[in-house]
Amino acid sequence: MNRPDLRLSLTAAALLTALAACGGSSDSADSNTATKSLPGTENASALATKDVQPAASESAVTRDPAAAAATQASQPREGTPASAPISNDSVRGDVLLTMLDQKACAMAVLASGLDGPRADKAVSDQYPEIKTDVILEPSNYVRRPDAPTQPSSWMFDASCSSTHTAYQPAAAGKHTINEYSTPYYYNNTSMTQRRFNYWTAKVPLEVTADGFSVGAQTQVSARFDPAKPGGGRVDNVPAPVESALSTDKPFSAKLTSEVPYGTLVQWADAAGHNDQLMLLKGNEGVAKLCWNGNTTHVRRLHCTAWSVPQNWKRGDKLNFVDQYVVEDRAPYAGESGLIHYSAKAYAGTDAK
Repeated sequence: MNRPDLRLSLTAAALLTALAACGGSSDSADSNTATKSLPGTENASALATKDVQPAASESAVTRDPAAAAATQASQPREGTPASAPISNDSVRGDVLLTMLDQKACAMAVLASGLDGPRADKAVSDQYPEIKTDVILEPSNYVRRPDAPTQPSSWMFDASCSSTHTAYQPAAAGKHTINEYSTPYYYNNTSMTQRRFNYWTAKVPLEVTADGFSVGAQTQVSARFDPAKPGGGRVDNVPAPVESALSTDKPFSAKLTSEVPYGTLVQWADAAGHNDQLMLLKGNEGVAKLCWNGNTTHVRRLHCTAWSVPQNWKRGDKLNFVDQYVVEDRAPYAGESGLIHYSAKAYAGTDAK
């Protein structure tokens, strides 16, 4: 029996419209329409105050047909070891598993739009820098026997240093996927005028000799960013959203499966909070793993794009292409519209 179309949040529809329309690039007119200008580029005082409650569920198809492909539930089909690692309609199971267990290790900066360059410095200075990635717990990055002593800096991440650690594919057994995006306060970024709320989502991952499964429950935490412009903390910090989201349709696949693009799994609770794990098609030879959280404090899409090296096999690393965040600013008082952070923008020229 085919899995039915999922009913996604209004936020998901708004964010995915751009992605489904352009396949990972902002060249299309649909993308340009969906990726609104950054708050603050025109008149910050004119920003509308939005309702900060989770959006009501609504099919993305009814909002924009371009989002239909991204919201169709993905049903893995039988494949072989010779199936294409990344094709125009699917990703092989062992590649998808590597997309789940390999870190991006890439800094992202405020961008001018989806797939756009860095935002002007006058705009980016209003927002904190961020850290975002997907990691396994316990870590599958092991220390090299000849690794030098780690620097004492708290900013150093040994798992992102090939001199200190080596990637190992997730072994058979039980793991936890930790997807997160948080503000990264150093270099006086507490002086920024706008906030970036904290987000983590933890979901079980079980790996077997010939496949893997993503758990039926995920624990999400969405916390208000209490940093106060100029230093200190704001008063009357709203309570965090700490929720166990669940689904009756967990995801599983064989390493040889052909996994179509679409929504792999959606978790939700009775309060209307939800989180989705999606596999989206990027440009030619590129696939994107995306997480879309929708809660009172956070409405955020986080995607990492990968390609497959020639003669790749499970245990090898994928080629990192990009990592980006698209955030709906409605949960922040007095703000609206979308902002974008991306690693591609970080790799570009400095903001002026």
